[in-house]
Amino acid sequence: MSDLIPVAYISGLNVRKRISRQQPKGLPIVNMGYNELPYPPFAGVQAAIAETATRANRYGNALCTDLREALAAQHGLNADSLICGNGSEELLDVVARCFVRPGDEIVISQYGYIQFSMIANRLGAQLVQAPEVDFTAKVDHILEAVGEKTRLVFLANPNNPTGTMLPPEELARLVQNLPGDVVLVLDLAYGEFVSADYCAGVHALVKAHDNVVATRTFSKVYGLAGLRAGWCHAPGAMMGGLYAARGM
Repeated sequence: MSDLIPVAYISGLNVRKRISRQQPKGLPIVNMGYNELPYPPFAGVQAAIAETATRANRYGNALCTDLREALAAQHGLNADSLICGNGSEELLDVVARCFVRPGDEIVISQYGYIQFSMIANRLGAQLVQAPEVDFTAKVDHILEAVGEKTRLVFLANPNNPTGTMLPPEELARLVQNLPGDVVLVLDLAYGEFVSADYCAGVHALVKAHDNVVATRTFSKVYGLAGLRAGWCHAPGAMMGGLYAARGM
């Protein structure tokens, strides 16, 4: 038998070290870093979950057709430009896998969402952090950080964990000045806490540009973190690649 053993190249990330902590026994733990809604789902949502549970022995529709059509009707979008996933975190990863290869660069703001850096690590990409001012991302700094190797810009707006955000006119300026071959991924996990009009404005940017993507989630304002349900709005030309990266 060979002395050689498989070695996971990703083991050096020490993910378990980040998430594994000694917990007191018998005490309820609230992880403030999760930003979970403290209230249970509405009664109608609980009833729908209970009804659906009776069919848990069957695989669901992999394309999430009913959900995509409902989201499209709710937000005035084309269902064919939507893809659903296991929370928006999975979809952030899916988008990156479509466009980023080892050695490419991903630009984020200085205090951007930690998942952005973890995605870059997993893909072997170089993470470039654009300086913030008063814990707020700056469009000029992001644009200055974009170089020849940049393939993707991640921006959570509002940002997690700082809670700051760029106004819609600054987002529009970022899109207008970003090279057309660089994908801008706008994470709207907390978008509903701003306004419906703000979220609609971001979706308008996606409709108007070939390199803008928006991700959203049911985990925050809807209080459904345990369902791991998220969705992504992307240009139609990207959809084939996104589904392929998701293994479909």
